[in-house]
Amino acid sequence: MTRMETRAAPASATRELSLLTRWAAFGYLLPWLVLVFCLISSFLLWKNARDESHQELQDYFSFRVREVLDTTTQRLQTYQQVLRGAQGLFNASESVGRTEFKDYVAALKLADNYPGIQGVGYALAIPPEEKERHTAALHQQGFPQYTIHPSGKRALYTSIIYLEPFAERNLRAFGYDMYAEPVRHEAMERARDTAQPAMSGKVLLVQEAKQDIQAGFLIYLPVYRNGMPHHTLAQRRANLVGWVYSAFRMGDLMHGIYGEQADDLDIDIFDGQEATDQSQMYDSHNDYHDIHKPQPRFSVIRPVEIAGHTWTMAIRSRPSMDSRVDAAKPLFIAYGGAIASLLLTLLTWMLVHGRKRAVQLAHKMNHELISSEQALRDSKAKLQAILDHASVAIGWADENGKIEYINHKFTELFGYTLADIPNVEEWSLRAHPDAGYRDRIMTQWGADITAAHQHGTPTHPAELSITCKDGSLRHAILSSAWVGNKILVSLSDITERKRNEEKLQQWAQIFEHAEWGIVVGSADGERIELVNPAFARAHGYSMEEILRLPLPELFAPEERAALPEHIRLAHAQGHHTFESRHLRKDGSTFPVLVDATTVRDEQGEVLYRVVNVQDISQLKAAEKALQDSRAILQSILDNSPYLIWLKDTAGRFIAINQAFLESTGHEEMNSVLGRTDADLWPEQLARKYQLDDEQVIASGQQKMHEEQALDKGHLTWMETFKTPVFDDTGELLGITGFARDITERKLREERIRHQAHYDTLTELPNRVLFSDRLEQAIAHAKRDKSQLAVMFLDLDRFKPVNDLFGHDVGDMLLREVAKRIHECVRESDTVARIGGDEFCILLPVIEAGQDAATVAEKVRHALCQPFMLNGHSIHIACSIGVAVYPKDGKSSTLLVKHADIAMYAAKAEGRDRVVIFETDMSGPTQQAS
Repeated sequence: MTRMETRAAPASATRELSLLTRWAAFGYLLPWLVLVFCLISSFLLWKNARDESHQELQDYFSFRVREVLDTTTQRLQTYQQVLRGAQGLFNASESVGRTEFKDYVAALKLADNYPGIQGVGYALAIPPEEKERHTAALHQQGFPQYTIHPSGKRALYTSIIYLEPFAERNLRAFGYDMYAEPVRHEAMERARDTAQPAMSGKVLLVQEAKQDIQAGFLIYLPVYRNGMPHHTLAQRRANLVGWVYSAFRMGDLMHGIYGEQADDLDIDIFDGQEATDQSQMYDSHNDYHDIHKPQPRFSVIRPVEIAGHTWTMAIRSRPSMDSRVDAAKPLFIAYGGAIASLLLTLLTWMLVHGRKRAVQLAHKMNHELISSEQALRDSKAKLQAILDHASVAIGWADENGKIEYINHKFTELFGYTLADIPNVEEWSLRAHPDAGYRDRIMTQWGADITAAHQHGTPTHPAELSITCKDGSLRHAILSSAWVGNKILVSLSDITERKRNEEKLQQWAQIFEHAEWGIVVGSADGERIELVNPAFARAHGYSMEEILRLPLPELFAPEERAALPEHIRLAHAQGHHTFESRHLRKDGSTFPVLVDATTVRDEQGEVLYRVVNVQDISQLKAAEKALQDSRAILQSILDNSPYLIWLKDTAGRFIAINQAFLESTGHEEMNSVLGRTDADLWPEQLARKYQLDDEQVIASGQQKMHEEQALDKGHLTWMETFKTPVFDDTGELLGITGFARDITERKLREERIRHQAHYDTLTELPNRVLFSDRLEQAIAHAKRDKSQLAVMFLDLDRFKPVNDLFGHDVGDMLLREVAKRIHECVRESDTVARIGGDEFCILLPVIEAGQDAATVAEKVRHALCQPFMLNGHSIHIACSIGVAVYPKDGKSSTLLVKHADIAMYAAKAEGRDRVVIFETDMSGPTQQAS
């Protein structure tokens, strides 16, 4: 061995020793590194298992929430169908009796088929004038204690007359007026006006006893009069006869819906959109206010819309829900990982203390094995992660068409799992249910994939429509390629893009074909960046010309000074509308309505402004014509002597004329417009006017009547016409009224009527009125089987008074005679002057003929007393004939005739006396002879 070789050997040995020493030192650290690596791996596996467990529980909770919401709405929709059936019973029958209604509800078997429903009933609408007749009818039906409650006067009564089952709690509701309670009232009106089911807010049912009190609600469905229309609001209100309804106790209803299925959920239901103590209707576990209950792991609040009313449902998980998933799996991984880490560390420790060569070999082999396995695992994990988190749907199938894998995005987009589509044929049947479209797509794809296999290239991307598992339609781009003996397929969802393209195309069509001008201006408002044809045409420019113009130059010169302020307002408010004038190419101007909207980016910087410009020349001309027409109409109305007004459906005055304004005592129109009768007139009079309006609305016909009214504080007679006003669809707009003062006509009619029935000298009834009263008295006497008397009175020695003292004194004497006769009879008796000095007296009720003779003697004696007239003492007398009904005659003509005969008999016997008619008396002619 040479010196050089001798020196090289120790150096080589030294290098080997140094290398072994370093490996030995690393061997001592290796067990600890293995321990740390295994513990970290175990921790990551435990965390992943815990997260999966939490996500599984979250998914289960979300499923249960959807199930609760769907079950609640579906169950209440089912109950609404029960009401529609009851409504159909009324619509199909002329009348529905109590027994028919009971049999119908019994056939439903509510307890078996509709758990939770308290009952099905019928509430009858009762006008105030029908209340007493309705109550009497129920008494006759066998309900002597029936009454409508609560008591009190109302514009409309309702009463629960049918309610099944008619027993136990439901008996308390019989006769209850739900319309009198505000919450029920609102739901009943909403059902009446919409002809749809309407659910009430939270109420306390009248069926509630002192124990187990629960919140309740009701669902109503209107019943209209058979054969009558109810297409419009006015028709529905006019033809309503009642409501079918169902009452629900929340606890019973929710137990019927959920049963024992909601033990792992805490469900609270609130009335309306706010969750408060006052609005709470249901608490599934009665622990809403328990401050010691454990905090839920999951909770949601969801609004639910039912029959036009909103509930708020607060749903929280309960501890029992945690048992729905395997909570031991993360612990098992944690404990198993820790034990495996210790065992692997111990094994590593034992291995590193063997022979150095074995250590080196084992280390090398172990390192290579771990590296290759780790690389393989990393590669698979990366590939799996890439596939599972890819933004496109990916799957592959073998060369026979068996689908072996689809990623999460595939299921997320289309809803199908691998079990749903085990092969390409099943996928094509589900994704393309239309046979013609399926054949076309699959034929093309088969040709493309065959060509791709031959040439070793991917297929060309193809756009297709896919029917999802839930029936919805999605659009996607299909790409395919061969990877070994597998067919790799990717589907990129372009549904949103397609929708956006369609919307963009629609907006482009709107932009191009809009009748109003649309312009997109720069952020500073100076330049026109985009404009539609309508805007260019309105200003008389071509598209190329108008795009070169600064935006301010399109405004009339006098409007440009205000333009910066409009831009500032659009900038500050985001939206600004104003009127201005624009300048055409020919120099003319026209009025426009400008609507400017500021568009900003995510940082709030102004990108551009969209301005809608509408030519309002015709509108302005129409407004001018309308103002002129209104001025002319108002002038005509104000110069009319009649009172004219117009009210809206709420009874507020929206138009009046000057005559009406003056009748109210106000000086300004604005002090009357917008007010109601209650603001202008005394309470009783205002209520009368309101009832008149309601009758006009209910009948839909004009109403004319005469009434007394206040005019400038004075009571006058008015003739009033009220007419309902409808639009083209039959919807009621209001009521128009027309009134004129007929006080003078009334007074004139009264004078004529008085002159026709009363003597102008004595103010006593004349022959016509006396005959009318006698006819009425005979009718009453005939009905009551009673007697009456007629007296015929003629003054004795009256003619000498006229001859001696003159007719003026004679007239005075006749007036005094009328007074004395009146003082001798009752208020119910009638004294009439039938001509000259002849008078008739009617005693409508007497016990016997002697009563009439007594009164006649009293009259005769009164007229025998001297009269002091103009300083003269005048003495006269009278002759009186008396006839008694029915003895002396059963007709007015015969009674007067016989009384006249008796009077002539009195004169024949020497005057100044009373004679009662006898059948053997002869008339005045025979007697005279």
